Amino acid sequence: MRLTPSDESIFLLALSTFLLILILLFSFLILVPKMQNYRTQDIKLQEITSTLNTYKKIKQQLSLSLEKSKITNQHLLAALKQDFDIEVFYNKYKNYFKTMQICKEKSPKEYDLYDINTILDKSSYKIFYNFIDSINKSKWIIKIDTPIRLKRDTKNDIDISFSIKVYLPSQSHL
Repeated sequence: MRLTPSDESIFLLALSTFLLILILLFSFLILVPKMQNYRTQDIKLQEITSTLNTYKKIKQQLSLSLEKSKITNQHLLAALKQDFDIEVFYNKYKNYFKTMQICKEKSPKEYDLYDINTILDKSSYKIFYNFIDSINKSKWIIKIDTPIRLKRDTKNDIDISFSIKVYLPSQSHL
């Protein structure tokens, strides 16, 4: 007994072979190149995501550092907003010395420059160091410029001359 293929069987075999060839062509000509492109894009995405996560961690660390600095330097940040009043300064610090004279000098826009001439009792020279500490804790940002000129006036007095820079409040600093 011999089996003869029918027309339907040949048609189905031909159609199956055609579809198999079409699927193989589709796979190798379209899907494989797209998958290679997908893999390269996925690798790039992973690198970018890794970089982004690194920058997020750095940003978070900087934010924490900034907040700690703000808390630590609240005094300085508040001082940036304070206007300097020479009379308040004089009244606050004149008690450290026998006499105190303050003269404003011509100065740049960032700060005001003042020359201060004082007389201090020789036996209480530590008061000058207390004065410097007090200035560092004041509500203004003040820098004592060097040199500080010390001159013995009499046996018991010391003339002290120095300049201070009082940094002005500025919107660019805030």
